[in-house]
Amino acid sequence: MSKHVPHTFHIRKIITLIVALNAPLTFASGDSGFGWQELPDTNIKQVCPEDNFNGYEYTYSWYCRYVTLAWNSAVLDTDNDTMFIWGGGHNDYYGNEVYSINFRQLDTQRLTDPAKPADRDADPAENELFPYDGTQPNSRHTYDGMAYLQHEKKIWAFSGALASKKSGRDNITWIFDPEINRWSRDNSTGDIPQPVYGAVSGYDPVSQKVFLHDRTGFYEYSYSPAGGNYKKLLGNDSLGLGINAAINPDQRTMLVIGGGHQALYYLDGPNQGKRADIPAKGAAAIVDGWSPGLAYNSKTKRFYGWFGDGRLYEQDPETLEWRALAYKNGPGPQLSRGTFGRFVYSPSLDAFLVYNAFDQNAYTLRLYDGIDSIAPSAPQVTEISAPYPDSLRLSWAEATDNVGVAGYRVYRDGTLMSEQSETIYKEMNIQQTDSGYQVVAFDSAGNESNMTQVNIPAFQKPAPQLKHGDCDTEPQLDNRSDIVLCESWDDDNWWQEKGYLSDPIVNDPRDLKETHLENTAVVSEGCIQGNCLAVTMHKGQSGALSAYWPLINANIAPDNLFLRYYIKLGDQWDPNMCNSDGERVGAGGKFPGLADVRTWADPGGQCGNGGEKADGKRCWSARSLFRDCYSGDGTACSSKPAAATRFGTYLYHPNQFGATGDHAIWDNDDWGQFTGEGGSCSSESSNVFCGKADNGVFERGVWYLVEMQIKMNTPGKSDGELRGWINSQLSYEKTNMEFRSQGHDFLHNRLLWLNVYKGGVQGNCETANVYLDQLVLSLDNPVGSLEGATVFPPSLQLTADTLSVSQGDPISMQWQGENIDSCTATGIWEGSKTASGSESLYPAQSGYATLNCTGSGGTVIRQLEIIVDNQPVNPPSNEPTDPGLPDGSPSVSPPTNLQLVNDADGGLSITWNVSDDSAIEKYNVYLMGTLVKTLSENRFDANLPLYDTPLLYSVTAIDSEGNESQPSETLQVILPGDSNSGSNSLTLLPSADAMLSSSTYRNQGAKHTMDVSRGYANSVIKFPVEVIPPDRSIRMATLKLHSVEEYGTTYLRIFRTDSDWGENTVTREYANSSLKVKWQNLLGDWQDREGVTQGDQALAEAVLLDDDTPNQIEIDITEIVQQWQNQELNNYGLILNATRGTNYRFATKEHEDPNWWPKLEIEFAD
Repeated sequence: MSKHVPHTFHIRKIITLIVALNAPLTFASGDSGFGWQELPDTNIKQVCPEDNFNGYEYTYSWYCRYVTLAWNSAVLDTDNDTMFIWGGGHNDYYGNEVYSINFRQLDTQRLTDPAKPADRDADPAENELFPYDGTQPNSRHTYDGMAYLQHEKKIWAFSGALASKKSGRDNITWIFDPEINRWSRDNSTGDIPQPVYGAVSGYDPVSQKVFLHDRTGFYEYSYSPAGGNYKKLLGNDSLGLGINAAINPDQRTMLVIGGGHQALYYLDGPNQGKRADIPAKGAAAIVDGWSPGLAYNSKTKRFYGWFGDGRLYEQDPETLEWRALAYKNGPGPQLSRGTFGRFVYSPSLDAFLVYNAFDQNAYTLRLYDGIDSIAPSAPQVTEISAPYPDSLRLSWAEATDNVGVAGYRVYRDGTLMSEQSETIYKEMNIQQTDSGYQVVAFDSAGNESNMTQVNIPAFQKPAPQLKHGDCDTEPQLDNRSDIVLCESWDDDNWWQEKGYLSDPIVNDPRDLKETHLENTAVVSEGCIQGNCLAVTMHKGQSGALSAYWPLINANIAPDNLFLRYYIKLGDQWDPNMCNSDGERVGAGGKFPGLADVRTWADPGGQCGNGGEKADGKRCWSARSLFRDCYSGDGTACSSKPAAATRFGTYLYHPNQFGATGDHAIWDNDDWGQFTGEGGSCSSESSNVFCGKADNGVFERGVWYLVEMQIKMNTPGKSDGELRGWINSQLSYEKTNMEFRSQGHDFLHNRLLWLNVYKGGVQGNCETANVYLDQLVLSLDNPVGSLEGATVFPPSLQLTADTLSVSQGDPISMQWQGENIDSCTATGIWEGSKTASGSESLYPAQSGYATLNCTGSGGTVIRQLEIIVDNQPVNPPSNEPTDPGLPDGSPSVSPPTNLQLVNDADGGLSITWNVSDDSAIEKYNVYLMGTLVKTLSENRFDANLPLYDTPLLYSVTAIDSEGNESQPSETLQVILPGDSNSGSNSLTLLPSADAMLSSSTYRNQGAKHTMDVSRGYANSVIKFPVEVIPPDRSIRMATLKLHSVEEYGTTYLRIFRTDSDWGENTVTREYANSSLKVKWQNLLGDWQDREGVTQGDQALAEAVLLDDDTPNQIEIDITEIVQQWQNQELNNYGLILNATRGTNYRFATKEHEDPNWWPKLEIEFAD
């Protein structure tokens, strides 16, 4: 039953659903008294505002779903078991109304009406709404930033993602009074936390305080009607997104879990504010869940978690180990963006209360507190089928249990094949069995059902149906027996009667219809052969084409598949994305490829696309990608001045780095490609930087022949293959891919995915066309062009029985090659070799045994490092690392006699003697090794606001042919500071600084900026501390860095670099690339405060806040500078490292504004 409560003018409208007004408690758990119970008529959809409410032009009935869907929370009043729900925000929902569900009376209400929606284009986003009197907070993602002040009967809320197109956050605290249904802005004081996305919090009934974490620090909040007070308990502490928190008032702790994090914070006592990271133990899937529900049960004295996988997770308070408890008939999976505070515990009802989706009813869950000795029912098999040749699919109805079924065990001839929660078992390449398959159900108490015997019938294997489509348009394919599909796009109705799909849902595939092709047209001009398909990418739109062709149409499920098509970019092609204001906001998108993907409509959920990672069990995908030509070092696309885009593969695979696919670009520029956790393309499965030459760089108006191969890996092994050819030239090769995990051989080349898509979520900057022609799928070999075949590249394995010997002892070399015509050995091993063979090698000294083999498909090189008598290979020179200056040509004389001729008013002038070379045309002036000016005269004038700072200048001469001399002798200049300050300070500029980026193997020493980003980038910096007077006592040394761009709060650590490096030669892999001095660790080696290599005890730490404003950061590094001054340590500089957070960008000494340069400011005590 529902009741609509009318309203009159000036009285706030309250819509309510009432089952029984002032009725006795209606909660029940059925006859058993435990388990899940759905509460009727409790969904908030029924009380959402009607469309265009109060004259506001807004579709509330649709967007109201985001009250729970868009990262939003709730709180519980435990006195009357009323849950208050508030949320929306960003561009998801602009309504700011508050809802309540009374779990005793089964009463659902909308307590407030929505205010006038926020200005969508406001930048920054509005923090409150009309009438702007402190009573209408803007809608927001609340995350876990809400708590119920039980002693005050009020709701506390802090920060969140505000409603607007660009979003934003503030650090305002709001208080909601349910007695009068009114918000008020809190006049907070004290250590107010930073504005934040993703705060977590909890109310402590003992201290009557709110404890919260703003993802950089831990705080407590005390309420007062005059304004609450914040107190910081822990700083320099970082947490990621995807988390949730709950408080244990008995043990005085707050637990935080989610997104792989698990940490405990102490609320009071001697450990107040301290953090303890807890390793995930037991059934720890709840820890990996995204903002799962988390609640403390005051009866059992335990934490419980829920994220909708049919289980309740219980943490043992002694061991901190999780265990899973299966309960039947729950609300289903949690919303993808988290549950937060919509899972709570009610002491009076002794039940967990859950509110999930806006159109679902609320649920309660009571624990089973007896001894469960009842086994589940035996599974009843409902399907035995072979959806693919030589495959098996078993399905069974869910078993029943008095509490809940925890899972199923599947055996083959008595051997355990799988333990799973799903009621479907799949296997490829099935073998004849003696006793067939057996299925057993089990519950959380360990009770097992009777075994269900499954006898597998002899399936009739359907014959492959090859050469679908119009293969007769390519006569060169007539003799090929492995051709699967040909699509020439010669016919306007090309998509009909071929089995194309609009959505490949596994149990309900949707046919492709003409309405799905509104952005395409078959055209006749400018095609490769006959007609071709023009795909129009309209301005402002992202999607242009998405269609699938399943390989089951051919009665095959191939592990190996080749795809070929021709593609041309139209004259207006632009890889960039633009927002509604026409501003460039990114670049890139997708082109056709291969996949075994699950879309959003799949019953098991999306997987392998749309930001849902591949898991090795249900999905993978390898569409082609395009992106822009930008790169940090400017070399991507540089070989083709008319280049329009970079082409490659967009990979969803189990080892991918983030939620979206990895970029595997088919060229040899590593910018923007994921290079894994170290290693190389051939040694590290996650490293997808495997491109070759510049074939993957495309120009407009040119047809390119694209071919790709996907070969599935042996389940659980990294032996899958991905290759790409452009115009029959091998452009990409990786032979250690992992697509599927152990036990999941059902994954295969299931789909051809015809996709043309921009983004991301933003659209095209301008309307442009992409053209496709002559697509073919084949099984055994590359298809080749219309004129000729594409051949396999050569492959080679080189091994030795040992890699370390004494002089005169033999080493047995073995090699095995395919598609090879000839081989040549070089290094300590010489001569022509066959494609495969073995021989003994007697090395006289350490070195490399290299084998270079060629075939019609290209060249392959393998080498082994051989150590003789424990002597290193080519030991590095003891020469110093480069100072950042050019080596210079000996044919040009360097300038001499540099002199300071004027230093008045902060300005300086430097002159030098003109070179004897009459052909000198200009001079380069270097400051601290950085080129700052090119001049035609022998005088340099500058006005630098840098006082008491040693400035090191040198000059080179350049002749008419562009030859540059060696640098002159260095001139040190110190401009005196304020006479009132005495000489108690000294400022040093860096002698070298550079970024080490996982995105490129190239040196970044000449860049104007340097980044710190967890796992992606470290930066190194060195100061000339040798100029510090050894007899002066240092009171403080402060490192000053200036931010240029901020991409979220970042947790910075500073260590001392473990070895010397050069500004122009340091890279992610090398301390000095010219001398081949390698780091031991990718992105640099360091020592911590305790002298531990790659240790965690930083010399200094700082939390870098993102306020979207470039600013200066000051960090105390006195201790290390004193050690350098006293010559206790070598000065190899500092390494800047981010352990948590996102990305922070600093100015280097190459930056155009000297005020932003890094500085080391030293204050003396004497």
